Amino acid sequence: ETPLPTDEPTVELINTPMPTIFIVFTATLAPWTDHVYAEVTIPAGSTGSATANCASGVVVSGGYMTHPDVFVNSHSKSGNGWKAYARNNGGSSRILTVHATCLHHMGGPSTTQVSQQVTAPGGDMGHAKVECPAGSVATGGGWLVGSSTKMQMLLSKKTTNGWQVIASNSGSTGLPVKAYAICLSGISASTELKTKLTIISGGSTGNASPVCGTGKHVTGGGFFAPGDL
Repeated sequence: ETPLPTDEPTVELINTPMPTIFIVFTATLAPWTDHVYAEVTIPAGSTGSATANCASGVVVSGGYMTHPDVFVNSHSKSGNGWKAYARNNGGSSRILTVHATCLHHMGGPSTTQVSQQVTAPGGDMGHAKVECPAGSVATGGGWLVGSSTKMQMLLSKKTTNGWQVIASNSGSTGLPVKAYAICLSGISASTELKTKLTIISGGSTGNASPVCGTGKHVTGGGFFAPGDL
């Protein structure tokens, strides 16, 4: 038989430095939008304005809500907010509410406003259309139609990369129609138009609400409606 070894094995300890391991977590804050509001009470027969300002983020669009007695002749970007002008043609005070849509994102995005003005001849329509410059994307828009109640807005919506408005002039003289487009730059992004149609019965009210897909954010909106709505 082979005898078992009696010598203890020799163990040599080698002083080898251990590598340093770093685990790095990188998080990117997803963009998001919210709304801020401002309101003003306009006395009967008077004009007024309200501005909703984004305290953080950048303004990408805006809108308003008011009584049918109140004629809104302009709403557009103002500084880092949204401003609307209106005249109360009713017999009692009315409230004009203005909202701004604010985009929040890491980095340094910014928005600028571009415009185009045309004249709507008496008894005819005016179509104003403006495109955002290269390197920016349209996020929303607004309009100006002067102070005459002879003007009725029929369309306000995104173009390929801008904004367009159509207004009908029921008066006898030409009146201005201006389209504003809000253009976002400093961020890799794109915008697309979503639409939804609704039929409103005579003498009734209705609404239409298009929806953005998952992972997308509403930055602005508009409408198209015949002259009797």
